[in-house]
Amino acid sequence: MKKLMLSVAVFGLLQGCGSESSDNEIPEMSKGTLSIGISDSPMHSMQKVQLEFHRFHYTDASGVEHQHQMSGVQMNLMDYRGMDRHMVIDQLNLPAGQYHNGYFEMVEGDGNQGCYVDNGTGRHGLHLENDRIHLGDFEVRAGDHHRMTIEMDLYRGLHGSDQHHQGYHFHQDASYSVADNHMGHLIGEVDPQWVEDCETKNSANGALDSNFGHMAYLYPAEVSSIEKMADISGERNDGRIAPIATAPVFQDHNDDWHFHMGFLPKGEYRVGYTCLAHFDDASVDDIASGRFEMEQDAGSVVVNTGENGGHQNVMTCGNGHRGGGHGGHGGHGG
Repeated sequence: MKKLMLSVAVFGLLQGCGSESSDNEIPEMSKGTLSIGISDSPMHSMQKVQLEFHRFHYTDASGVEHQHQMSGVQMNLMDYRGMDRHMVIDQLNLPAGQYHNGYFEMVEGDGNQGCYVDNGTGRHGLHLENDRIHLGDFEVRAGDHHRMTIEMDLYRGLHGSDQHHQGYHFHQDASYSVADNHMGHLIGEVDPQWVEDCETKNSANGALDSNFGHMAYLYPAEVSSIEKMADISGERNDGRIAPIATAPVFQDHNDDWHFHMGFLPKGEYRVGYTCLAHFDDASVDDIASGRFEMEQDAGSVVVNTGENGGHQNVMTCGNGHRGGGHGGHGGHGG
């Protein structure tokens, strides 16, 4: 899961424990650079998901917390989907070393300023847990440029207002960070017969606009069959396992069906397909209610990184595209 390019203003001194220290005091041979991009897995129902950044926080190996000012840095997540991203930190000079508890402090949204969601009916405040987007731990090596990406799965993490929240809120467990040299992308080629069969079987269960929610769900390798594939609801007691990523399955100008999942940590996964994603409410176990089910098990796939990360792995789901899928591009389907 991008055209809005907003430059990152690299101004502000590194601050720790109330003191200020300029990175100009650090010998160049002891420095490295850090870049951080943000991408998303999109939601078709949203027109805009605006993020506004305030500061980047990180703690060095001595336990000193530093801050990098980001006032005025904004991005629309809907412009950076799948294998695209926006670099919100671009080559920040840092002393070489280990860092932990990296996170972005966000500007609280009220619908008029700060983070917000435009769902087609107007702007609504977007609230992130503790007003943060987490990065986690990272290492900067002398003379190296360290790149990381935060993937935010809006489909799993973005939820509307309830009695305790106004506007929208995003759950942190629907995002993760990965170093670029440890990640790859996944491109799925979906059998059109799967799409036709799913729509025919569920002809009375389309969305209000008569469209279906065609979606690919990514599961950890421990998921061994379709019976183990859960919807996106949280706590479960049925032995099923929730997906770790999702992506819409879309039809291109050649009438071929695809999905794209970007910035996945290298490893083995399993993929499921359904056309009933429009019934998948994160607050409800929709499998138990009978509204949702996974229709096809696409099998296992290995995400390889390539030499420096970012390899595009291709998997064939069923018989793939009309005339056959690519095959042999680093992934394999069942």
